[in-house]
Amino acid sequence: MDNLFYNSYTLFSDENIKKIKNARIAIAGIGGVGSIATEMLTRLGVNNIKVADPDIYQEQNLNRQLFSTIETIGKNKALAAKERILSVNPDCNVEVFDKGVTLDNVDAFCSNADVVLALNDTESIKVLLHKVAKSKHIPVVMGSRATLDKSRWCVRGKIWNYNANPDLPTFGSTNHPDLDKYSVEELTPEILSDYDKYIKNKKISTFQKSANEGNDNYFKTITKSELNKKLASVNDAYNRNVCAVIANTAGCLAATVAMRYIIGCPQEEIKVDLI
Repeated sequence: MDNLFYNSYTLFSDENIKKIKNARIAIAGIGGVGSIATEMLTRLGVNNIKVADPDIYQEQNLNRQLFSTIETIGKNKALAAKERILSVNPDCNVEVFDKGVTLDNVDAFCSNADVVLALNDTESIKVLLHKVAKSKHIPVVMGSRATLDKSRWCVRGKIWNYNANPDLPTFGSTNHPDLDKYSVEELTPEILSDYDKYIKNKKISTFQKSANEGNDNYFKTITKSELNKKLASVNDAYNRNVCAVIANTAGCLAATVAMRYIIGCPQEEIKVDLI
């Protein structure tokens, strides 16, 4: 089935085509960012993909998540991803983790991967993935909204190359030291769950503060007064303040960073301000 991706051949040397085809990619999170990254890597010709997500597609996912359609509502996201991957490349070896990444399966999820994409929502699982990947000298790629830039419209793709630099500080040690202090063996489902609740409340507080007091440029496309009216009338507004342009661009950047690592290109962070 090599001819399926023939139109990409003039972009890559035969050596790089072989690297892409034989790459082993583990993708955690098949939502707005993860589904696009999965699609892009599949269409590049990657032949070995692991996908992990415990959630099902819901109507609220239709505005941004590629594999979310009327037909897939109610389906597990990882299983839907497998169907999509095989509909593009029937030769792809797809391993599904439909319970998501957990303490029980994180070792199996990361094992034998050339690169891990941590595109899931929960910060605790991102910390866990970085810990385990670093212990195995596996790079981790993330694609996300770069909120540190004071804009909801700034997105980025970034790699932590634990293969080239085993002493590189982890994502968790930099961003979540209170959780990172635990070894993998010390972590429990309760510790992870409690930490995610703490982070969610912290993010909601930050979001509300930005809506009331923050710089207008943080949102750019809506005034603070109009935003606050909508926040008062929409349930769970914090979790819905993202659209296809933001999420999908982040997914493309994550796939690009992963591809660049696979074929040996420079690995600088990619950052795009969309508006």
